[in-house]
Amino acid sequence: MNLFLNTVNGMQEILAICPCCHDLFRLVDGKLILLGKAPRKDNPYQQMIALTAKAVAADDSISQAEGKFLEKFEVQRERLSEVARRTAKKRLRKIDAIFTKRQIDHQDVKVIFDPVEYVIFKGLSEKDKISEIRLVSRKPASSKSEKVLRSIEQTVKQGNLSFETLHLKNDGSFEVESRVQ
Repeated sequence: MNLFLNTVNGMQEILAICPCCHDLFRLVDGKLILLGKAPRKDNPYQQMIALTAKAVAADDSISQAEGKFLEKFEVQRERLSEVARRTAKKRLRKIDAIFTKRQIDHQDVKVIFDPVEYVIFKGLSEKDKISEIRLVSRKPASSKSEKVLRSIEQTVKQGNLSFETLHLKNDGSFEVESRVQ
């Protein structure tokens, strides 16, 4: 009897690899099926294997369907985004005759309000390459704003412009990098 108990205890320590799914299992958890002997139809183990195979096949089918759906969804989303972009441009042209008359793309216009109302980056939306930068303002409403606008105009004419990039450091301070010499 001692030999039998030692054999059973030893079987608990033996690991095996499933030939179907390649998972590890303890030998005592496995069920031995003798070759040549037909398994019973009502065998719960065989039913479990069949159900597992069906579940794996259904999961694969769902994954494939999800993949196809996501591909179609992405194509449709991009198409609808482009349609919305074109529709928005058409509506903006109807609303705003100022930029439309001058053939300025609305996506190139950035609003800053004061002291200049708009900065136009020509070519930003189409080519991602800026060919011109314009500062646009309304007529001054006061003598003070007129002086400020004249000052901006003279600064631009004299070429007193620079381009700097700010880098935020980990300590919260900024490092300024000058791009134009």
